[in-house]
Formats: sequence, structure tokens, C-alpha cells
Amino acid sequence: MNLTEPQAGSDLSAIRASAIPTDDEALSPERSENLFYLREHDLTSNIVHLVLLEHQTRPKA
Repeated sequence: MNLTEPQAGSDLSAIRASAIPTDDEALSPERSENLFYLREHDLTSNIVHLVLLEHQTRPKA
């Protein structure tokens, strides 16, 4: 698990990334290239990367 961004270090509340809606109603992440380093392996053919984000158009609670 990698939780870091250049200006945030290990402070998860300081991470700033966003996602842009695409034409097919998906979200494309917009971030710095060094958001995190993905580590993969050859033990399985299916590798899933989970991304947690807050949708910008959602009303604040």
C-alpha cells in the first residue's frame, strides 16, 4: 500500500489530487506523476489499484 504525495509526505489529509469526468461517465485521475509508486508483481494476472476520492460536485454534508 502506498499513501504519499510529494507535498504531503505521509500526512493523508494533505494529499491533493482530483479526477476529471470523461465522455463515458468514468473518472480519470489528475495528479502529479509522483503521487505514488505502483508496485506490481507477477504472482497473479489480476492486479487492482483502489483510489479513494471525494466527488467535487457532491454537496458538502
